[in-house]
Amino acid sequence: MRTGVKALAVAAGVAAALAATTSTASASAGEARTAAQSWYTCSDPVALTDGGSTAVSCISSDGVGNLSGLSVMHFNSANPAGWTACQLNSTLFRVNSDGTETALSSAPMTDCLDAAHTKADLGAALPWAAITASGNYRVRLGIAGSYNGTAVLGYAGSSPVVYVGV
Repeated sequence: MRTGVKALAVAAGVAAALAATTSTASASAGEARTAAQSWYTCSDPVALTDGGSTAVSCISSDGVGNLSGLSVMHFNSANPAGWTACQLNSTLFRVNSDGTETALSSAPMTDCLDAAHTKADLGAALPWAAITASGNYRVRLGIAGSYNGTAVLGYAGSSPVVYVGV
């Protein structure tokens, strides 16, 4: 799948912002890290079903036992006026051994209708969450809306799952 240059720039900008403010090293999916290390990892841009928008989600550690995340939606819909409702948020999850997920921290829902109509970028940052148990963690970007009369509901993007030891 071909990815837009602006979406890649958004992903690079998110990674650079996380690196500059909270992290000193990147982590790869499936790589074990500790909450006492400072690191970040981001997803590749994921296409939304509106013909052009993409999402990027990142997870980060501050090096003192806390995780956070940031998700960004780059709206570039084929029909921007087709959006009649749009809300998004980011959530930090612990991925349980049975594959279920437990929400640990969530940003409030943010209205994204203006961003969808103007083909803009909109992010949702998470507060820091103290990690008290070793396990797998990820950040997801949730979206709820309506595009061209069809409901858009679910996760638009997910960071890689990273094992974090405490």
